Amino acid sequence: RIRHRHADEAVVGRILAEEIGRRTRPGDRVVVVAGPGNNGNDARACAESIRDRETILVQVTDPVVAIDRLQELMLEPAALILDGVFGIGLSRPVEGPWADLLLTLNRLRGFRVALDVPSGLDADRGVPLGTAVQADETWTLAHDEPHPINAPVTLDRFREGHLIDEAAAAAVAH
Repeated sequence: RIRHRHADEAVVGRILAEEIGRRTRPGDRVVVVAGPGNNGNDARACAESIRDRETILVQVTDPVVAIDRLQELMLEPAALILDGVFGIGLSRPVEGPWADLLLTLNRLRGFRVALDVPSGLDADRGVPLGTAVQADETWTLAHDEPHPINAPVTLDRFREGHLIDEAAAAAVAH
């Protein structure tokens, strides 16, 4: 499959928001944590597209500030937490305040979904680069055709490294 980077972020955001809409109920709290890169751009586009939910966007430009914000959110669980901090381009160990951020994200109560790959995980080898988000599921977006500008974007969901089919996905939804 071809990675979705050629797709419009607004399209990606709508697809993610639609899936969140299927997985949550109106009024549910959804926390979106958006990092500084392409993964963060997709997460931000998603947050802008979510409707009828209490959507909290945590934009991470300074991990220390983001940790403070996430700690404020620990008092009340979220129906869904979207991890968009780091993506497939991460190539070095996560250390210092960035590692603290991922550990704090792991302490949030709610169903954690990683966008593309859990932040801190080496996308090629599947091992943590220091600290990584412990996601309940990972959602990836891809094009099935060689010309992604015109091809439809599809959403795949993975749990414990295995593709989840539609029937299984419906079974874990509320």
